[in-house]
Amino acid sequence: SEEEEGGEDDLCSGRSFDAFTTFKNGSVYAFRGKYFFEVEKDAVDVSPRLITDVWGIEGPIDAAFTRMNCQGKTFLFKGTKYWRFLDGVLDEGYPREISDGFLLFPSNIDAAFAVPANNYNGKEKAYFFKGNKYWIYEFKTQPSQAECEGSAPSEVFKSFAGLRLDSWEDFFDGLFGTGNTKINKGPLLISKDWKGLPSKVDAVMLSRIYVPQKRKYPLLRRSKKRKSRRRYNRRRKPTRELILNDDIDDDKESDPDWLPWHTRPRCKPVQSVYFFRKDKYYRVNLQTKRVDKVNPRYPRHIAQYWFGCNQTSVAT
Repeated sequence: SEEEEGGEDDLCSGRSFDAFTTFKNGSVYAFRGKYFFEVEKDAVDVSPRLITDVWGIEGPIDAAFTRMNCQGKTFLFKGTKYWRFLDGVLDEGYPREISDGFLLFPSNIDAAFAVPANNYNGKEKAYFFKGNKYWIYEFKTQPSQAECEGSAPSEVFKSFAGLRLDSWEDFFDGLFGTGNTKINKGPLLISKDWKGLPSKVDAVMLSRIYVPQKRKYPLLRRSKKRKSRRRYNRRRKPTRELILNDDIDDDKESDPDWLPWHTRPRCKPVQSVYFFRKDKYYRVNLQTKRVDKVNPRYPRHIAQYWFGCNQTSVAT
């Protein structure tokens, strides 16, 4: 069978994924074919589970995202319909037609992700990708205080809310605010706005926001010692911490993965987006919409960097 030859239920097979999303508790969900995988920070063995057994949808799905608010509802998309879940329970009245819930937005999408509001009076947005184009949607409503108190709090949203209280208002306004941008809008060309990405993507997921720390010593030029550390670290099998924290570089002390080696350190939050295409992925700075320039370069193998598969077992 396909699975015996290294198929949908084998994380190291090198096959493409259909969707990624971060659930409200912080776990990453990866969807492929009939299966999905729940990747927790302390997980060692990741076993496939049937999408239909847990979500009630026959796989494969097209896309998924989780809203960045206090409730953290998860949306799954397939064909012309979408499903909305709160704490893993399907909301009443779903599935619905995409054309009803997201007016003038396409069906059979390839990927999607959501970003939080820029402040407590702002509105969240979602990005939809199909073919070589993308669309931006602005949610019309936010959960009320009563609705927030009626569900388990979203751990992911709490991290964003905490940063808002830590003097990063201008950063959030520039990154997640609407400014003079027309919402809703599209279609727009991926190749025009997202530099360094392929013209078509399979899946996309918002990363956890990252705040670089001040270095205790000046950033130095490349050295023989530093190069030797790189060679050693490239031979290491990725750890579970590395899988879920792609911001950790091969040489994190003198060259964090978030910044080019010649860039001066900045104590400013960085919000990235992961784009997945076939067996590889790219990390893009949401503010600049550019693929990060790091070493090793992007694209990188999903199986190796996300799931700790041996490089020799990853299909090329």
